[in-house]
Amino acid sequence: MKSLQYERHESLFLLVHATIAPLDEEWYPYAETLIKAAEAGESDRLLVLTDGAGPNAVQREVLQVANSQYRVAVVTGSRIGRGIATALRWFGTDIRAFPPSNVEGALSFLAVEPESRTPILRKLGRMRLELAGDSSADVAAMSQSELMRIASTPQATLTRRLG
Repeated sequence: MKSLQYERHESLFLLVHATIAPLDEEWYPYAETLIKAAEAGESDRLLVLTDGAGPNAVQREVLQVANSQYRVAVVTGSRIGRGIATALRWFGTDIRAFPPSNVEGALSFLAVEPESRTPILRKLGRMRLELAGDSSADVAAMSQSELMRIASTPQATLTRRLG
């Protein structure tokens, strides 16, 4: 089972966590990609979807340098996740947490123009569904509201529906 998926859309990185904590063999390649993109000036924004799974202390430490170069929006229903984002903001990280019902707010915080949101939602929908075990869903045919529903549905719920 994969623990995360990531992808870049122009200067925006997308990270979707599964219901389990990130595995080192997936986390470190992601972290390296994120750091290299920041150093090259290719990316400065990060959108994270998680139901509460996230990096451990050692994994977070790897991203300390990159965190200072990114504006980060975390979409999570987890109070702990929102608390971590708040604490990071106190220490200077440009980060804000949003509830799953406010994916639009997260996209606005990241300065994603309304006309650019549908392709991002398609990628997020595909990534969430693949993590849930459905690689056959045709996200290209889905409406923006369907994609928004997938982005805001907890990963465990998606997995149960498909299982």
